[in-house]
Amino acid sequence: MDAQDKVGHGTGTVVLAALGGAAVGAAVALLLAPRSGRETRRQIAGYVDTAKDTLARVPEALKQASHAAREALDEGPAEAAHPAARHASRN
Repeated sequence: MDAQDKVGHGTGTVVLAALGGAAVGAAVALLLAPRSGRETRRQIAGYVDTAKDTLARVPEALKQASHAAREALDEGPAEAAHPAARHASRN
């Protein structure tokens, strides 16, 4: 029996709980802030636009990371570890 089984909460559960709490806290702060409804809606729309822009970049970032990981795996650990090893393997 490992530590996760004893406690009942894994790291993923704790991270999700923290993110959920942060989201609820942000929503409450927006709703209770001393602004007019129009200003609050404008601020929320700005957050949504920022989130959309960020999410739109995710597929390309994942594609680049996947490509870089494939290249690193193709090189092998010895070649990636030290430039001199790469030079020596070519000679």
